[in-house]
Amino acid sequence: MDNNQFSHLDLEKRWGFFQFVDRTSSWLDGQWSTYILSQDQSACEQLNAKGTEVTLTFSKLLPEQNRDDNISIFSIHFVDIYLLAEQGGNYLDEYEDKKSSVDLAKSLALLSHAVTMIPDNDIRRPMISSHYAIALSKGFDKWGNMIDLDNAIIQYSKAISQVSGNDDDLPIFLNNQGIALQTRFEKNRDKDDIDNAISNKSEAVRLTLDDHPSRAARLSDLGEAYRRRFESFSNKNDLLAAIKFTLSAKSLTSHDDLRQLNNLGALFEYKFQRLGNLEDLDLAINYLREALSLGNDQDKYQPSRYNNLGAALQTRFGRTGNIVDLDSAISYLMSAIKLTGDSDPDKPSWLSNLSVALQRRYGCQGHLADLDAAIAHEMLALTVELISDGHLNKAVYLANLGDALYRRFEKSGELADIEDCIKYKLDVLSLTSDEHSDKPRQLNNLGRSYQSKFEKFRDFNDLDSAVSYHCLAVDLSTDRHPNKPQYLGNLALALYGRYKETKVNDDAIVSMAHLSHAIILTPASHPYLSRLQFNLGEIFSSRFDILQSEIDIKAAIDHFSTAAMSAASPPTILFQAAVKWMDLAHQFPSITRNQELLRACATALGLLPRLAWIGQDLHHRLDQLVDIPTVASDAAACAIEQKNFELAIEWLEQGRSVVWRQMLQIRSPFNELRKEYPKLALELEDLSHQLEQGSLQSSENQSLSLNLRDLETVAQEYRANAERWEKLLNHIHTLPGFKMFLQPKTFADLRLAACIGPIIILNASQYHCDCLIISPLSKAAQHIPLEITYSKLQEFHQKLSCYEGGRSSEDTSERRFRPGQVKEWNPLKTCLSELWVHIGIPVIDKLGLKDSDSLSHIWWCPTSAFASLPIHAAGDYTKVDDNITKYAISSYTTHLEILANNLAKKNSVAPFKLLAISQSNTPKMRSLPNTIKELEVIQKLIPPPIGVYLEGVEGTVEKSLLNLADACWCHFACHGIQDLASPLESAFQLQDGPLKLAMIIQKSLPYAELAFLSACETAMGNNRLADEATHLAAGLQFAGFKSVIATLWSIHDVDGPIVAEAVYKYLLGGGKRPDASKSAEALHYAVLALQEQGKSLERWVPFIHIGC
Repeated sequence: MDNNQFSHLDLEKRWGFFQFVDRTSSWLDGQWSTYILSQDQSACEQLNAKGTEVTLTFSKLLPEQNRDDNISIFSIHFVDIYLLAEQGGNYLDEYEDKKSSVDLAKSLALLSHAVTMIPDNDIRRPMISSHYAIALSKGFDKWGNMIDLDNAIIQYSKAISQVSGNDDDLPIFLNNQGIALQTRFEKNRDKDDIDNAISNKSEAVRLTLDDHPSRAARLSDLGEAYRRRFESFSNKNDLLAAIKFTLSAKSLTSHDDLRQLNNLGALFEYKFQRLGNLEDLDLAINYLREALSLGNDQDKYQPSRYNNLGAALQTRFGRTGNIVDLDSAISYLMSAIKLTGDSDPDKPSWLSNLSVALQRRYGCQGHLADLDAAIAHEMLALTVELISDGHLNKAVYLANLGDALYRRFEKSGELADIEDCIKYKLDVLSLTSDEHSDKPRQLNNLGRSYQSKFEKFRDFNDLDSAVSYHCLAVDLSTDRHPNKPQYLGNLALALYGRYKETKVNDDAIVSMAHLSHAIILTPASHPYLSRLQFNLGEIFSSRFDILQSEIDIKAAIDHFSTAAMSAASPPTILFQAAVKWMDLAHQFPSITRNQELLRACATALGLLPRLAWIGQDLHHRLDQLVDIPTVASDAAACAIEQKNFELAIEWLEQGRSVVWRQMLQIRSPFNELRKEYPKLALELEDLSHQLEQGSLQSSENQSLSLNLRDLETVAQEYRANAERWEKLLNHIHTLPGFKMFLQPKTFADLRLAACIGPIIILNASQYHCDCLIISPLSKAAQHIPLEITYSKLQEFHQKLSCYEGGRSSEDTSERRFRPGQVKEWNPLKTCLSELWVHIGIPVIDKLGLKDSDSLSHIWWCPTSAFASLPIHAAGDYTKVDDNITKYAISSYTTHLEILANNLAKKNSVAPFKLLAISQSNTPKMRSLPNTIKELEVIQKLIPPPIGVYLEGVEGTVEKSLLNLADACWCHFACHGIQDLASPLESAFQLQDGPLKLAMIIQKSLPYAELAFLSACETAMGNNRLADEATHLAAGLQFAGFKSVIATLWSIHDVDGPIVAEAVYKYLLGGGKRPDASKSAEALHYAVLALQEQGKSLERWVPFIHIGC
């Protein structure tokens, strides 16, 4: 206290005054207690007035600057305690409505004073203590101060001790103290607290009459306490008791009691997690869905209902693998977050749940955007101010963040990611008791992290740590735990990893035993079962490599086949299993059963559309097909071995150009269906249009204008349309005459592509290489075994890839984007020579082709490693100078169905129009001066207005797309670029930016006939997607152009005008409407002119013709 506070009074006066005040206060206190006990309201009011008078007298002697503080201390003796308590209760109600910290602080201060002042024998003491306890509990919820919670429990005890056994308030106090004890248990995990909470709540229920309006709520609270004890100690009886009491509560309430519905949903989800019965989870989701539908977004508990339903749907996705459940879960979780304020203590939990859902979808679909968003949401959950080191859920959030970093490590391989992941998971273990039901899962995840770290960095200490933690996870879980198979499976993989390093057979034996045990424990419909079967097959196969036991290889084949045939598992693991099954069945024909090899092949091919599901955008589908084994070519090779050449061709068509075939399906005219079922055709057309538009949407472009929630809505709508499209298609297949509607074509259909000339299909398999020929006059395919290997073809690609980046001494300017380097060109001549010996000569002999003036027109259909090789130029360019161009006019086709469709398509009757685009000086790129000359040459042959010419600044993306819409022919004289990382980003480089393949294939070009791509790399394939033909030429053919002239690699700028002039002169020579069907001949003779002029191989070899 300030020493000068009473400086205007002398010491004697001050001492006398304080004696008077002290005596007056004591007298007033005594009178106050007397009047309170007598319940004399009038006397209380008179005494309060007297206290006010004394206070005012006292205040006149106080300095102004300290008057208010000292009056408040003094006047506490003279306020109305009941009114004080009432005001404290009012502030508590205000806090409940507005969540204002100031209201809660005022409530605590007023109720604290009231409890301090009121005598123990006051009849209202128990209720005021109870109110104070409630405020203290709210304070703990808000600020996390354990002293508040401890004091709340003490105040409840005082209230309970001061009422009789038949007092109506006793069940209230007992139940509320039970809630506080339960909250303290969740903080400190003292089992006495949860036991006492259940005891209190049980007594409260016992004291509550059956028809009492609060009986249902107290039964529900008791059920929740049993649930909390189950969560920590995993006693099944606690879970059953929780369900029993909650169902009893529900029976006493109306059908729309949201609290009971929500609690039952949570309990049946727990029951599923404990016992693994899917019916329990379905019931949980039904309860939660009903609770959500009965609530509204203005209800403060609605975010919790969104969250709970989202979490349950996420759990069901883990069991069934149904992507619709996961999409719905993410939508509900986003809604929970949207409706929750940043200061709400539940916000971190909602964020973390969304993070987990996004992680799971990343694991299923591989979208990096999902993983990035998952990490961001989990970091946000951990960094909000409410998450302190002692927060109840901090261990959960750390664990989830660790899981997300683990997934990112799988993608990035960065040491920092896996080390941070392990650090967070170790922190989680330190925060989780051994009795906690989640401890086995955390141990399992930590073990998996150490194992992945070992596989990347080869530190054997990490492998030993993985085995140790997996063992602990298995030991802490019973066989009835739904996750026990996963823990056993991961332990088996760790032991198998150690076996591969040490060759200690005991590890292999124990690993097999754990996997077999896991398989026994796993329900037949569980998606994890196929992974267990696959892993067991891997171990048997690996042990066969060491022990050479036929029993092991038989077991491996059985497990791979079982895994591949599962219905509910993710397509990635099914496809891996099917490929392993196919490889082993091919390698050990004496062991496998009759026709098993062909069944394995058919299974693998049938999984490709699921692997690259139409419900994903086009970019993602192509990502799924990157670097997959040569499954289509290998399957065809197996069929060839069994002399089933027609089946081999069907499989090559089915297993290649998967994405293009999907796009062809949704662009089909559905004419036959429209005749029989017009309504179905209309519905299918509508869905097809939405799928085509949605599949080409780029996540990068969307993110510029849409937030995460909007992107999620768009993506989910697209996937829902894909689901509806597939269901509708399945329904159509059940209709008479439509069993094969939009199904892969049979050989009888595909052979129509050879109606005007032979098609030579070149199959490159890891098993062997073959040639299959479809001739116009033959109903069966012919076979030529080729004496060239897959590895030799890959060697050709490596040599020619060096060539594609090079430049000859004759070059002045190349139409390309990459800078040139001077290299030797001998590898090209060597490759062409070997292609001539191993392919050219055998095919010419088989077809009986002769060197003459009358050349046959043949089509090459190269697959796998044959794709993008210059087969058309194969020859001996030494002294003999013999090559394919002397025997035939060559065209290429990427897809037999497209070729057949284009041959059947009638020529356009629309007025002829040519679009020609020239870019001699594209910004930031090498100058191409001869493109000006190229357009001048074409313009003389096809003058305006028949020809539309976009030169220089006129050659924009917008104008190009606009004029493509009604052009019959188009000509690009510009730079072209192949984007190997993202094929749909491959583009023509125009004045204002790239005209991308993704833009072109969205266009429907009804009059399209011929596209001349006088740019580099327009038909250069992607070795990682060799069978998908994602180059610019294929894109234009898919967009509608029947005939495409393109280049395999960079062309010389000076050659562009020469070839263009020769081609167009040839096509326009008939005097009638220009005919693009002769474009292959036109290109052949134009290129022949370059040869005759003595131009080097790299000058004329790049030019090719695709289509008809």
